Amino acid sequence: MKLRSLLIIFILSLLAISYMIINYTYEKRFEVIEKLLQEAQKDLPHTDLIITDIQWDDYKSKSPYKYTRESIDWNAFKEIINRKTLNYNTLSYSTSASLLYKLTHLKEKTCSVPIYFYDKQGNELIEIVILMEKIKGYWTIVGQLNYSHLLR
Repeated sequence: MKLRSLLIIFILSLLAISYMIINYTYEKRFEVIEKLLQEAQKDLPHTDLIITDIQWDDYKSKSPYKYTRESIDWNAFKEIINRKTLNYNTLSYSTSASLLYKLTHLKEKTCSVPIYFYDKQGNELIEIVILMEKIKGYWTIVGQLNYSHLLR
């Protein structure tokens, strides 16, 4: 009976550790987004979180975003985040997902994170979709979605 109890405790411990590892790994991409927003709010002159156009030229042939990506204008992005060009009330992006979703997307090398801006009435003003890829094992912002290519 003791062996059975120990086995159950061992299995539950493995499940708990697996759950924490899955969550930790999945959340890494959102840590980069959070750092990006913080750097924009601090009005830093530049950020190392976004790939440069020169780096992009070297990398784009391997990217699934080569036709839909446009570079992020850091100064314009900072102006939006700091409400200089867009008078928004709330900024949000979703990090919630089911365990099954996280598990199935754990090994992904790309992701897109929409950032929504809402006015005081809750109406969406704009959406910026940040494109990210795992480059050399780290989540890197490669640009934003260029909608004009999708309309062709």
